[in-house]
Amino acid sequence: MLSARDLHFRYASGEFALAIPELIVKPGEALGIMGPSGAGKTTLLKLLTGILTPQRGTVQFGETSLSTLTETTRREFRLRRLGLVFQDFALLDYLSVEDNLLLPMRLSGGLTEDIQTKAQQVLERLEMMPHWKRLTSDLSQGERQRVAVARSLLHEPLAVFADEPTSSLDGARKDEVMALLTEDVKARNTALIVVTHDGEMQRWFDRVVDFKDLRA
Repeated sequence: MLSARDLHFRYASGEFALAIPELIVKPGEALGIMGPSGAGKTTLLKLLTGILTPQRGTVQFGETSLSTLTETTRREFRLRRLGLVFQDFALLDYLSVEDNLLLPMRLSGGLTEDIQTKAQQVLERLEMMPHWKRLTSDLSQGERQRVAVARSLLHEPLAVFADEPTSSLDGARKDEVMALLTEDVKARNTALIVVTHDGEMQRWFDRVVDFKDLRA
């Protein structure tokens, strides 16, 4: 499903560098990458999803290598084929929950009645359907996080990448989100990659790796 090999990256400032010899995620696998805040886990997710470009190395999804794509086609691939849950949620506060969920589909030309129905079903699962028409700026942090999780699943991506996806949630809400994410990866035989520093999350993953063990 996903393979990354010989990844080397350094920010222009030179203050942080990351080297990952190999990371492989199999179809149907929920992978947890554990490590403290500030260790570089978010940088790794950005490399795996093509938001950042490594100075060396490859990231491949099946037959598609990100290094062979232009910046434009890499963005299109990310929009159409990957699900992303960012720490800052990346929601548009001036839009409603409905529009935040459906905007990526509109941009990619993939919006259908089935997608709209699925959006409502996922929100029901996360107990967010009463907020369908509310502006995201009016939501709590936990509510915004659940909207971001819902959005990541609607287009049935090849892989979902989640950066601390339960950081703003209490215990019951954490379970709702993780049950939804892990059930989705099993049902569709895709991949889930979650980075977190929360040790309580480990029970949800098929495999857990310590971030420091990934680094060269």
